[in-house]
Amino acid sequence: MSKTYKSVAEQIISEFDKEMHISEIAAKAHAYFPTFEIKKLENAINQAISNDIRNNRKSPFKRVTGKKGRNKKGCFQLKRKRKTPEERVARSVSTSTFVNREELGDVNDNFKGKAGEYAVISELLFRGYNAGMVAIDEGIDVIAFKDEKVFNIQVKTRTYKSSAVSFTIDYDKHKTNSELKVFYVVVIRYKPKRDQRVRSEFLVFHPRDIDNIFRDSIQKKEKLKFRISIEDGSFILNGQNVNSHLNDFILK
Repeated sequence: MSKTYKSVAEQIISEFDKEMHISEIAAKAHAYFPTFEIKKLENAINQAISNDIRNNRKSPFKRVTGKKGRNKKGCFQLKRKRKTPEERVARSVSTSTFVNREELGDVNDNFKGKAGEYAVISELLFRGYNAGMVAIDEGIDVIAFKDEKVFNIQVKTRTYKSSAVSFTIDYDKHKTNSELKVFYVVVIRYKPKRDQRVRSEFLVFHPRDIDNIFRDSIQKKEKLKFRISIEDGSFILNGQNVNSHLNDFILK
Protein backbone atom coordinates (compact mmCIF):
# COMPACT_ATOMS: atom_id res chain seq x y z
CA MET A 1 0.00 0.00 0.00
CA SER A 2 1.41 3.42 -0.98
CA LYS A 3 2.15 5.93 1.76
CA THR A 4 -0.01 9.03 2.11
CA TYR A 5 1.01 12.43 3.47
CA LYS A 6 -1.18 11.82 6.48
CA SER A 7 0.13 8.33 7.31
CA VAL A 8 3.76 9.40 6.92
CA ALA A 9 3.25 12.47 9.11
CA GLU A 10 1.53 10.39 11.79
CA GLN A 11 4.36 7.85 11.71
CA ILE A 12 7.06 10.53 12.01
CA ILE A 13 5.40 12.40 14.89
CA SER A 14 4.76 9.10 16.67
CA GLU A 15 8.40 8.06 16.33
CA PHE A 16 9.70 11.32 17.82
CA ASP A 17 6.86 11.51 20.36
CA LYS A 18 6.83 15.30 20.56
CA GLU A 19 5.30 18.36 18.92
CA MET A 20 6.87 19.04 15.53
CA HIS A 21 6.93 21.94 13.09
CA ILE A 22 5.78 21.19 9.56
CA SER A 23 9.31 21.91 8.28
CA GLU A 24 10.68 19.14 10.52
CA ILE A 25 7.99 16.73 9.42
CA ALA A 26 8.61 17.49 5.74
CA ALA A 27 12.37 17.04 6.13
CA LYS A 28 11.84 13.58 7.62
CA ALA A 29 9.13 12.72 5.08
CA HIS A 30 11.32 13.58 2.10
CA ALA A 31 12.73 10.05 2.16
CA TYR A 32 9.23 8.76 1.33
CA PHE A 33 8.61 11.36 -1.41
CA PRO A 34 12.09 11.99 -2.93
CA THR A 35 10.76 13.54 -6.15
CA PHE A 36 9.12 16.43 -4.28
CA GLU A 37 10.80 19.69 -3.54
CA ILE A 38 10.93 20.24 0.22
CA LYS A 39 8.78 23.39 0.14
CA LYS A 40 6.09 21.74 -2.01
CA LEU A 41 6.14 18.68 0.24
CA GLU A 42 5.84 20.90 3.29
CA ASN A 43 2.75 22.60 1.85
CA ALA A 44 1.19 19.27 0.83
CA ILE A 45 1.65 17.68 4.26
CA ASN A 46 0.47 20.83 6.03
CA GLN A 47 -2.70 20.85 3.94
CA ALA A 48 -3.29 17.12 4.51
CA ILE A 49 -2.96 17.43 8.30
CA SER A 50 -5.05 20.63 8.45
CA ASN A 51 -7.84 19.07 6.38
CA ASP A 52 -7.82 15.98 8.57
CA ILE A 53 -8.11 18.04 11.77
CA ARG A 54 -10.91 20.11 10.22
CA ASN A 55 -12.96 17.28 8.69
CA ASN A 56 -12.19 14.16 10.71
CA ARG A 57 -13.57 14.05 14.26
CA LYS A 58 -11.30 11.08 14.98
CA SER A 59 -8.18 12.71 13.56
CA PRO A 60 -5.01 11.59 15.37
CA PHE A 61 -3.54 15.10 14.98
CA LYS A 62 -4.03 18.28 16.96
CA ARG A 63 -2.55 21.75 16.77
CA VAL A 64 -0.10 22.90 19.42
CA THR A 65 -1.25 25.71 21.71
CA GLY A 66 1.24 28.37 22.79
CA LYS A 67 1.58 30.13 26.14
CA LYS A 68 -0.99 32.79 25.24
CA GLY A 69 -3.57 30.23 24.18
CA ARG A 70 -2.98 30.71 20.46
CA ASN A 71 -2.05 27.95 18.06
CA LYS A 72 1.62 27.76 17.16
CA LYS A 73 1.76 28.26 13.42
CA GLY A 74 2.72 25.07 11.56
CA CYS A 75 3.13 22.99 14.75
CA PHE A 76 1.34 19.67 15.24
CA GLN A 77 1.33 16.76 17.65
CA LEU A 78 -0.62 13.55 18.11
CA LYS A 79 -3.55 13.20 20.47
CA ARG A 80 -2.94 11.01 23.49
CA LYS A 81 -4.80 7.76 23.08
CA ARG A 82 -6.88 6.70 26.03
CA LYS A 83 -5.89 3.30 27.35
CA THR A 84 -8.62 0.74 27.93
CA PRO A 85 -9.10 -0.48 31.50
CA GLU A 86 -7.45 -3.75 30.47
CA GLU A 87 -4.41 -1.92 29.11
CA ARG A 88 -4.10 0.15 32.28
CA VAL A 89 -4.31 -2.97 34.43
CA ALA A 90 -1.82 -4.81 32.21
CA ARG A 91 0.67 -1.97 32.63
CA SER A 92 0.41 -2.08 36.41
CA VAL A 93 0.53 -5.87 36.43
CA SER A 94 3.73 -5.87 34.37
CA THR A 95 5.62 -4.27 37.30
CA SER A 96 3.75 -6.11 40.04
CA THR A 97 5.37 -7.52 43.13
CA PHE A 98 4.35 -9.89 45.89
CA VAL A 99 2.41 -8.83 48.98
CA ASN A 100 4.38 -9.66 52.11
CA ARG A 101 2.90 -11.04 55.30
CA GLU A 102 3.46 -7.82 57.29
CA GLU A 103 1.27 -5.85 54.89
CA LEU A 104 -1.61 -8.31 55.27
CA GLY A 105 -1.66 -8.37 59.04
CA ASP A 106 -2.96 -11.28 61.08
CA VAL A 107 -6.35 -11.61 59.39
CA ASN A 108 -8.41 -14.79 59.41
CA ASP A 109 -9.19 -16.29 55.98
CA ASN A 110 -12.92 -15.96 56.72
CA PHE A 111 -12.49 -12.19 56.94
CA LYS A 112 -10.59 -12.12 53.62
CA GLY A 113 -13.23 -14.23 51.90
CA LYS A 114 -16.06 -12.04 53.17
CA ALA A 115 -14.16 -8.89 52.15
CA GLY A 116 -13.81 -10.30 48.61
CA GLU A 117 -17.54 -11.00 48.43
CA TYR A 118 -18.40 -7.46 49.51
CA ALA A 119 -15.91 -6.10 46.96
CA VAL A 120 -17.66 -8.03 44.19
CA ILE A 121 -21.07 -6.81 45.37
CA SER A 122 -19.74 -3.25 45.27
CA GLU A 123 -18.53 -3.64 41.67
CA LEU A 124 -21.89 -5.08 40.63
CA LEU A 125 -23.83 -2.26 42.30
CA PHE A 126 -21.70 0.32 40.48
CA ARG A 127 -22.78 -1.38 37.23
CA GLY A 128 -26.50 -1.34 37.99
CA TYR A 129 -26.96 -4.86 39.36
CA ASN A 130 -29.14 -5.34 42.43
CA ALA A 131 -26.70 -7.59 44.26
CA GLY A 132 -26.48 -9.09 47.71
CA MET A 133 -24.99 -11.91 49.73
CA VAL A 134 -26.84 -15.18 50.34
CA ALA A 135 -27.66 -16.07 53.96
CA ILE A 136 -26.21 -19.58 53.83
CA ASP A 137 -23.18 -20.46 51.67
CA GLU A 138 -23.95 -23.61 49.69
CA GLY A 139 -21.66 -22.88 46.77
CA ILE A 140 -23.23 -19.57 45.77
CA ASP A 141 -21.89 -16.48 47.54
CA VAL A 142 -23.64 -13.63 45.73
CA ILE A 143 -26.91 -13.26 43.82
CA ALA A 144 -27.39 -10.39 41.39
CA PHE A 145 -30.46 -9.17 39.49
CA LYS A 146 -30.63 -7.03 36.38
CA ASP A 147 -33.13 -6.67 33.51
CA GLU A 148 -35.34 -9.39 35.05
CA LYS A 149 -32.44 -11.87 34.99
CA VAL A 150 -30.84 -13.64 37.94
CA PHE A 151 -27.10 -14.33 38.19
CA ASN A 152 -25.51 -16.76 40.65
CA ILE A 153 -21.90 -15.99 41.58
CA GLN A 154 -19.19 -17.82 43.47
CA VAL A 155 -16.30 -15.69 44.75
CA LYS A 156 -12.73 -16.83 45.38
CA THR A 157 -10.36 -14.33 47.03
CA ARG A 158 -6.62 -14.83 46.92
CA THR A 159 -3.55 -12.69 47.70
CA TYR A 160 -0.52 -12.75 45.39
CA LYS A 161 2.16 -13.72 47.91
CA SER A 162 4.35 -16.01 45.78
CA SER A 163 4.70 -17.11 42.15
CA ALA A 164 0.99 -17.87 41.77
CA VAL A 165 -2.37 -18.16 43.53
CA SER A 166 -4.28 -21.42 43.41
CA PHE A 167 -7.43 -23.22 44.49
CA THR A 168 -9.47 -26.25 43.43
CA ILE A 169 -13.14 -26.95 42.80
CA ASP A 170 -14.48 -30.49 43.16
CA TYR A 171 -15.96 -32.01 40.02
CA ASP A 172 -19.34 -32.70 41.69
CA LYS A 173 -19.51 -29.12 42.97
CA HIS A 174 -18.71 -27.76 39.52
CA LYS A 175 -21.36 -30.02 37.97
CA THR A 176 -23.97 -28.56 40.32
CA ASN A 177 -22.71 -25.03 39.68
CA SER A 178 -22.79 -25.60 35.93
CA GLU A 179 -26.45 -26.62 36.09
CA LEU A 180 -27.18 -23.42 38.05
CA LYS A 181 -25.07 -21.39 35.56
CA VAL A 182 -22.82 -20.07 38.31
CA PHE A 183 -20.31 -17.35 37.43
CA TYR A 184 -16.90 -17.50 39.08
CA VAL A 185 -15.24 -14.26 40.19
CA VAL A 186 -11.63 -14.51 41.38
CA VAL A 187 -10.52 -11.54 43.47
CA ILE A 188 -6.74 -11.17 43.30
CA ARG A 189 -4.96 -8.80 45.69
CA TYR A 190 -1.50 -7.68 44.57
CA LYS A 191 0.90 -4.73 44.53
CA PRO A 192 1.41 -2.95 41.19
CA LYS A 193 4.81 -1.69 42.44
CA ARG A 194 6.87 -2.28 45.54
CA ASP A 195 6.11 1.16 47.01
CA GLN A 196 2.39 1.21 46.16
CA ARG A 197 -0.60 0.05 48.15
CA VAL A 198 -2.21 -3.35 47.75
CA ARG A 199 -5.02 -3.33 45.19
CA SER A 200 -7.59 -5.81 43.89
CA GLU A 201 -8.47 -6.98 40.40
CA PHE A 202 -11.35 -9.21 39.40
CA LEU A 203 -11.27 -12.11 36.94
CA VAL A 204 -14.84 -12.92 35.89
CA PHE A 205 -15.61 -16.28 34.30
CA HIS A 206 -18.87 -17.32 32.64
CA PRO A 207 -19.87 -20.99 33.17
CA ARG A 208 -19.04 -21.74 29.51
CA ASP A 209 -15.55 -20.27 30.02
CA ILE A 210 -14.92 -22.79 32.79
CA ASP A 211 -16.22 -25.61 30.58
CA ASN A 212 -13.78 -24.60 27.84
CA ILE A 213 -10.73 -24.02 30.04
CA PHE A 214 -11.19 -27.24 32.02
CA ARG A 215 -12.62 -29.47 29.29
CA ASP A 216 -10.15 -32.32 29.92
CA SER A 217 -10.62 -32.32 33.69
CA ILE A 218 -14.41 -32.25 33.32
CA GLN A 219 -14.37 -35.14 30.86
CA LYS A 220 -12.24 -37.15 33.30
CA LYS A 221 -14.44 -36.06 36.23
CA GLU A 222 -11.39 -34.67 38.02
CA LYS A 223 -10.99 -31.68 40.31
CA LEU A 224 -10.71 -28.32 38.57
CA LYS A 225 -7.30 -26.94 39.56
CA PHE A 226 -6.87 -23.18 39.18
CA ARG A 227 -3.34 -21.77 39.11
CA ILE A 228 -3.17 -18.05 38.32
CA SER A 229 0.14 -16.24 37.86
CA ILE A 230 1.19 -12.77 36.73
CA GLU A 231 3.58 -12.87 33.76
CA ASP A 232 4.71 -10.02 31.48
CA GLY A 233 1.69 -7.83 32.14
CA SER A 234 -0.87 -10.63 31.95
CA PHE A 235 -2.88 -12.83 34.26
CA ILE A 236 -2.24 -16.45 33.26
CA LEU A 237 -4.64 -19.25 34.22
CA ASN A 238 -3.13 -22.70 33.69
CA GLY A 239 -0.96 -21.38 30.85
CA GLN A 240 -3.74 -19.35 29.20
CA ASN A 241 -3.87 -15.55 29.05
CA VAL A 242 -7.10 -14.45 30.75
CA ASN A 243 -6.70 -10.64 30.65
CA SER A 244 -9.92 -10.50 28.58
CA HIS A 245 -11.75 -11.55 31.76
CA LEU A 246 -10.37 -8.65 33.82
CA ASN A 247 -13.21 -6.73 35.47
CA ASP A 248 -15.61 -8.11 32.87
CA PHE A 249 -18.77 -7.68 34.92
CA ILE A 250 -21.08 -7.76 31.88
CA LEU A 251 -22.94 -10.90 32.93
CA LYS A 252 -24.92 -12.61 30.17
